[in-house]
Amino acid sequence: MFGPRHEHRLSIILTESKRLTRGARVLDAAVGLGQLAQRLGRQGLRPFGIDSAFEAVLHARRTGGIPVVLGDLTKLPFRSASFDGVTTGETLEHLDDDAGAAREIGRILKDDGLCVATVPALESL
Repeated sequence: MFGPRHEHRLSIILTESKRLTRGARVLDAAVGLGQLAQRLGRQGLRPFGIDSAFEAVLHARRTGGIPVVLGDLTKLPFRSASFDGVTTGETLEHLDDDAGAAREIGRILKDDGLCVATVPALESL
């Protein structure tokens, strides 16, 4: 379904997420179809998802068995400091207010939380 670059970026997120302890709460921001969240769950983490696309939320809920909400990354519907980690892949570059999304991610992360974000770029950058 996805190409080798996409899989490489996913592997970066999964590798970095191993720094979190088993049972850590992790938000997959822009969960899409839920594949990354499912893989995070198989690593022993407690994944949650959010997406702005209604159909994606429905699909991720049906197939992934993880809690997924419909929402906006610039107005996350979660308490401050409620997540140990946040992942987002190939998302921030599509947002009109990427800085607002980054602030919200920082708000919901615990003080020692981990954020792993990827954006498409040339390998040389």
